[in-house]
Amino acid sequence: MRILRDEYHGEVPDDFDALLTSGSRRKSANLIMGDVFGKPAIVTDTHCIRLVNRMGLVDGIKEPKKVEMALWKIIPPEEGSSFCHRLVYHGREICTARTAPYCDRCCLFDICKKKRCLEMKAKGQMSESMPLAIFLTLAGGLQDAYSYNCRGKVFANAQTGNIVLLGQNLAEGNWGVALHYLIPLLAFISGVYVAVRIQNLCKESEKIHWRQIVLVIQIILLFLVGLFPQSMNVPANAMMSFSCAMQVNAFRKFHGIPCATTMCIGNMRSATEMLCKYQVTGNQELKKKSMHYYFVILVFAVGAAMGALFSRQIGDRTIWIAAILLLAGFVLMFIKEDREYVRR
Repeated sequence: MRILRDEYHGEVPDDFDALLTSGSRRKSANLIMGDVFGKPAIVTDTHCIRLVNRMGLVDGIKEPKKVEMALWKIIPPEEGSSFCHRLVYHGREICTARTAPYCDRCCLFDICKKKRCLEMKAKGQMSESMPLAIFLTLAGGLQDAYSYNCRGKVFANAQTGNIVLLGQNLAEGNWGVALHYLIPLLAFISGVYVAVRIQNLCKESEKIHWRQIVLVIQIILLFLVGLFPQSMNVPANAMMSFSCAMQVNAFRKFHGIPCATTMCIGNMRSATEMLCKYQVTGNQELKKKSMHYYFVILVFAVGAAMGALFSRQIGDRTIWIAAILLLAGFVLMFIKEDREYVRR
């Protein structure tokens, strides 16, 4: 304000560079140029950045200035300000941020990059298929049995058990043993964080699914765990907990049904809830979902049994079987599963 008063005699300049030097930021300066003075302007607000990325006008660019520079190359100058206003209206009503976009009502759907992404998903990326769920759940059950039987009675997946044992040992003053359970908990938290970061960075990739990247990291970690001697149980358990956390965060649904592949308590609750509702309502879909959950629990138990049996036979190398199961899942995800594509 002082610069406007002292250098421009209280008048707002109609020059973009002058607006910047007077204290305005690029977004505000462009807004003033377009709305007040009717001059060429491109306002890169959150709606603009989100929509031009979804539509494919820019490719993965999030920085406002870079988006603006890219749009100047393809948007006629006299259309810039009006174009950005239309993006705001469209972003509020159709191509929304906090809910899934209403693609069935979108006038730009036929030329939108989002359409191509949806069509690719309609071809059936196997990341939510039942065959993949079986491989992952077998691996999840095996890892829990392996970590308990071969790595000092620590649970790789069941962090509730680790929390209980942590609290118990803290109460008894067994600080060293308590640390034994604390490290896997911290590793689990880190695994969730890394999985989310991978999703955010790679979710638009058309060459490889971001969940496949998660599987590759898991496979490498579990292979390394199999090389660790018993004296390295603490880092081995931490790496398994990290791996399991990535898996539980990345693979949450199968055939549209929320489901966990590394633990059973949520699946058991959902299975029983659905079964009870089916008995009350007679809705066959609820019965189907209930059997889905019970089947996953059974597969997890089979994986745990495999872990127990192989632990006696091959000891610390048993974890490599889990890595092989995850590798099978990784390969499976390159297969496309035919599904009906429905615009919502």
